[in-house]
Amino acid sequence: MSKHDSKPERRRLRTIAEQAALARGFRVTFPIDTQPQLQAEREPSFESLNIQDFTSWLWSSIDNDESKDLDQIEYAQKESGGIRIYVGIADVDWFVPLNSALDRAAEHNTTSIYTGVETFPMLPDKLSTDLSSLNEAGKRLAMVVEMLVADDGGIPESTLYPAVVENKAQLTYDAVAVWLEAGGNIDQHGGGLSGPGLETLQKIFKSEELQAQLQMQDKVAQFLRERRHEAGALSFHTSELQPVLSGEGAVIDLAARRQNRASFLIEDLMIAANQATATF
Repeated sequence: MSKHDSKPERRRLRTIAEQAALARGFRVTFPIDTQPQLQAEREPSFESLNIQDFTSWLWSSIDNDESKDLDQIEYAQKESGGIRIYVGIADVDWFVPLNSALDRAAEHNTTSIYTGVETFPMLPDKLSTDLSSLNEAGKRLAMVVEMLVADDGGIPESTLYPAVVENKAQLTYDAVAVWLEAGGNIDQHGGGLSGPGLETLQKIFKSEELQAQLQMQDKVAQFLRERRHEAGALSFHTSELQPVLSGEGAVIDLAARRQNRASFLIEDLMIAANQATATF
């Protein structure tokens, strides 16, 4: 197939994805009544908000290489009683009030649908990849789950509140996993990584504070995981398949996305954050 055929092929794949979604009752476009609300959405006046300002902290996110809708960031502080973990969750509710047109549209699918060739977002791109996405180097609103994690994996105290945050380092699962597994003994150009993964490694190598953050978060995740398993938690391992496209836009393979040390780190922190939120 020539390069001139690439756009028609991609359009054909997108059409197949749309048909598959529609056949299963999902929506692939946003209703007309959401447009006035979407056009009125603006970045909030952060200085006028009477909430915590944590924008000076070294927050970081860990997600897939291609992720544009970042919904969580993490920060850790060492204390005498353990490590205090802060998990910031994008405050989408600020932009999407209950029973608004956008809320009703989001309720239909309940989640973004990733097909590999096309993503049908739960919310329009203006929100999901911009105003409510915890992108690097931009102030954002978040709900922060604060937890003190003891060395035995217990959480003696936790709370929840809104705050203004700023993601200082957008990182990727594969690169963080490579760095953690190597214990830092890896060249910043190594690991067989490229693109976003290589950029992540370079960010880590340039910042000793970021290195310390990842080590603390990884340590806490292991404490939490061990405590959870001692309490009888079950682990289910599933394969997530991602289409591999050629330069011409054709699907040439299916690659299995496997869990690694970085994805377990995020999973463990999120389970703890969900438990803390339920307690709150």
